[in-house]
Amino acid sequence: MKCWSHIDTKEKGLVNELSDYINRLESSQKIFLPNLRDADNLYIFSDYSGNKDQQLISYSILILDETSVNSFTSTQKYFWEDYALGSKIIEYKKLNDGTRRRALVPFLTLCNKFNGLILTILFHKNTKSIYTDEMPEKLQAQIAVWKKTYVKEKFLRLRDFILLILNGLGRKNQNVLWITDNDEFVANNLQLETANTILRETLYEHLDYMIGEFELKTLEVDSSDNCFEKLCSLSDLIAGGLVDFVGNYHNANIFPKEGEIAEPILQKLKVNAITNWLSKTQEENSLKKITIKISETKNDGLFIEAFRFPEIKL
Repeated sequence: MKCWSHIDTKEKGLVNELSDYINRLESSQKIFLPNLRDADNLYIFSDYSGNKDQQLISYSILILDETSVNSFTSTQKYFWEDYALGSKIIEYKKLNDGTRRRALVPFLTLCNKFNGLILTILFHKNTKSIYTDEMPEKLQAQIAVWKKTYVKEKFLRLRDFILLILNGLGRKNQNVLWITDNDEFVANNLQLETANTILRETLYEHLDYMIGEFELKTLEVDSSDNCFEKLCSLSDLIAGGLVDFVGNYHNANIFPKEGEIAEPILQKLKVNAITNWLSKTQEENSLKKITIKISETKNDGLFIEAFRFPEIKL
């Protein structure tokens, strides 16, 4: 069953190029995608990663149907009890903690049961802005609430990736709740309100159908057992792990070939479990995964390629 919807619209720029690329990958059965159109409510969880040791930044976006979120909400407490996690979140930067590390693979296995998609898009840090064309005056005035240029770019990229996913997998009248951690682009109420205004205007103008309710919220609305934060942690794990894994190859100016058994990153063994999880055949898992790397070409264009993960030799 084909799940991705693509309507060629040149004025959408990078969103159109990415949509066309994903559409072709699915048509050729190189990737598999979830059916999310039966759900009345969709949930999006996102995270971002970039560090001084690597030259890459990553945006990881998890979209799930309401059945998956409700199932996780009702059962996650038993998982946390079984692995003695207490109030701990399985965060990438804290995987040196033994309790979190022991729970990592079981947690990833649990997430495979979700009906949804985790899309991760990587950029080189020096990639030019994808918003070099003249920006509408209204949007220029709106994004002035973010003083730092890289925060503006970060929000605009995420805005476009949300549009991409909803155009590809959503349908008319669905309600969408996007949960992000306490990120730089929602550092105060004004920024959160402005982000919601821009997002709703973007979806109204550029979505191929009329959406239901849409809202971006932070983890401040989370429940006492931190269910939303636990779901956000999957995006955090993938975003952080991929910056280290792909960055390791990038720094060596090589990339793994399809079918290759890659050597583990000895300095960061926590990466290996994450990339092994991404390498597994997707037909057998409900949660689908796509990783895309965007890089500049010599003629100042952008080159889009899906990244296929080799199994790591442990």
